[in-house]
Amino acid sequence: MTRIANEGRPDLRSTTTAPPPTVAGADIAGAAGAVDGADDIVTLARAGGDDSYAAGAGAGAGKGYTVEGDEGGRMGRLPPPRSGASTFKDVAQATQKLEREFGVTVRGDFSLEELSRVHESLRLMGKVEKAAMKGVELRREAQPSATIAERHGDGVGAFFDRGDAVDTATGARLSGPSITFFDGAFPGGDGTDARDRRFTMHAVLHEVGHAIEGHAVGDALARENEGLAKVNVENAAQKALEGEYATARAALFATLALDPSTSSAPPAPSPQETSSSTEDLFAGSSSDFFAAHDPLNDTAPASDNANDSAVDTSAQKPSAPAVDPKAKAFIDATNAWQAAQNALSKAQDPQKRAAAMASLSAAQKAVTTTLKALPATHPAKPDATRYATVIGELHSIQQRSFQAEKIVDEGAKKVDRLVVTRDNPKTPGIDETQSRLEALFEEATADDNAVTTYGEASPVENFAEAYSLYRRDPHLLSKEARRFFDKKLK
Repeated sequence: MTRIANEGRPDLRSTTTAPPPTVAGADIAGAAGAVDGADDIVTLARAGGDDSYAAGAGAGAGKGYTVEGDEGGRMGRLPPPRSGASTFKDVAQATQKLEREFGVTVRGDFSLEELSRVHESLRLMGKVEKAAMKGVELRREAQPSATIAERHGDGVGAFFDRGDAVDTATGARLSGPSITFFDGAFPGGDGTDARDRRFTMHAVLHEVGHAIEGHAVGDALARENEGLAKVNVENAAQKALEGEYATARAALFATLALDPSTSSAPPAPSPQETSSSTEDLFAGSSSDFFAAHDPLNDTAPASDNANDSAVDTSAQKPSAPAVDPKAKAFIDATNAWQAAQNALSKAQDPQKRAAAMASLSAAQKAVTTTLKALPATHPAKPDATRYATVIGELHSIQQRSFQAEKIVDEGAKKVDRLVVTRDNPKTPGIDETQSRLEALFEEATADDNAVTTYGEASPVENFAEAYSLYRRDPHLLSKEARRFFDKKLK
């Protein structure tokens, strides 16, 4: 976000009250937060299920921002002496208190002092934030991974991950939302310096700011990605049956003395496999994937050769056993199933797809019924059984795919309710997405300076910085920012 001229408003960044602390001889303590969980909405279909969701172009094109002397962690009042509520005898007690009081999960090698700082920070949350933090995993690692460091630089102190990636083979969510704290988030050692505690509290609450809606967005995206993964799995299964479908149909037609050219094309995978949005999830399905054709009643297809029009097609009619009503009923049922499958491939509206799926299931039942009615001694019985078995497998695939599509729709609708999308001039052709709450904050504070240098990185980071200050020292914020949080978080 480009910084707007002051226009008479106070520049909050001039209120630094203490010199910057250092960590192990370093000149910086680490930036609080590198991932917003809202400006880089990624689904499995679009990004292959990346396992970390870094701030996108709206947050400095993936650049990490190193702490400077006017950062939020060095602004505002110093915290009072730690209360007894955040004082624990050992790590086990602190962990248990955090998990029970806030509904989080603690993982990693936190020290007692670090857990105490996290606890006293989370105690400042309001009702809305406490609800958003339930189910978030708190992790401790010494340094950012190579992936995070490459994307955000070396100054990352804490990292919020929406956890929306899934296993492409099963659709299972790989992990839930998490906040990972690195060494840079905990300057000092024993907590005797209130400036060190203030810095950590700002980092913790900054990440809570990302989780306010990032948690919900991650849940919705994970649900959408689950559906997309399952659709892709079923597409692959359907494609694997192409050859068996064609072979089984051709064998049945040969037994019934039908023209082999009447065999329809085998099923092909629907375009969900490469779709980038739920709107075009079902678009582009070819109407002849399961082109229905009744070889018992239809005439031969038209030919470009004029002489073919005089060909007597009576020789292509099936022999007496094949025109047996029970055999014909089976062929009719399989063609009806093909027609129903064709209709399903064309339906895009959820209600129309539900109706088409019901028709397909009814047609599948007719295939099973007419197969049972075909006598065991009928010469076409073995081939009809084989053909019906393949159709049954394809039908099961369609049923599972249909359920997966419903999951995609469910997740996509939730995402649409939680985020807004807009063009980003920094990344032509790549949309920037932002939670609706953060977008409202940006609009409400459009005439204000970013609250910190790090807040200038993007509206998303400015929101998290402002939220942290709101809970630590609200008097530092502009009236617009205070009014916004007062209205939305109380």
